[in-house]
Amino acid sequence: MNRTDLTFFLMGKKYGFDLKKMVDFTMQSQYWSADEIHKYQLEKLQKMIHHAYAKVPYYTKLMREMGMEPGDFKAIDDLAAFPILRKETIQANPESFLASDWKRY
Repeated sequence: MNRTDLTFFLMGKKYGFDLKKMVDFTMQSQYWSADEIHKYQLEKLQKMIHHAYAKVPYYTKLMREMGMEPGDFKAIDDLAAFPILRKETIQANPESFLASDWKRY
């Protein structure tokens, strides 16, 4: 293990993530085509929407009221179906925006 790898390993341990993996991903993805970037972004968005639907009460309720399911999101532009989130909405019920698997410290 060289000094750089050791540094990444130790920083990852300190901050709780795999820094080397992140650097390797960045080194690889910097050469992606626009289509590859778009595909990656869509996959991450779909994963986030699935998580929000399954774990965040506000988004579970909102999507059910709209008659939507996570699988309905086939393109990044589909995100426009969500209404704009206003500060007042969050202030009225902040707990509904916390994921059920969120760890409180």
